[in-house]
Amino acid sequence: MNGIGRSCRMLGLLCAALALSAGCRSAGGQGAGVELLTAPAPGEATFSDYQPEIPYSEEIPGCLTRTVYEADSGEGYRILIRDLLVGPGKSAAGISLPGAAVLEVRSGSGSLVLGGETVKLATGSTVEVAAGQPIDLENASQIALTIRAFILIAT
Repeated sequence: MNGIGRSCRMLGLLCAALALSAGCRSAGGQGAGVELLTAPAPGEATFSDYQPEIPYSEEIPGCLTRTVYEADSGEGYRILIRDLLVGPGKSAAGISLPGAAVLEVRSGSGSLVLGGETVKLATGSTVEVAAGQPIDLENASQIALTIRAFILIAT
């Protein structure tokens, strides 16, 4: 490569480096000139009045529940579909379901104590629970442990 070609190449590399450096500073680096929004004055903030159609409630400390479906079979059984939610790193003891159930883990991971036996839980796993058998749940994940309970009650 001759001296002129090398000089042009060096000049091109220098221009690219300067452009990249300028772009990095203007994209949020030090001295970008972008400030945080100021907090609203007291009484100025407006909050949504949205309420979920089927909200969770805390019947047992550490476990939120909601019933998403219930119906009579017409043949001596009642069917309930209930969601259970245990927050990240939390646990709930003595959860009692109103009948026999199949539990399906929808999100999170952790463990379930059932009749003195510990069962590991992960998204997609299922567990059978006999009628009247209390359960303990422990969330070992960084997201909510969400379980859907399909409950069958003899009427």
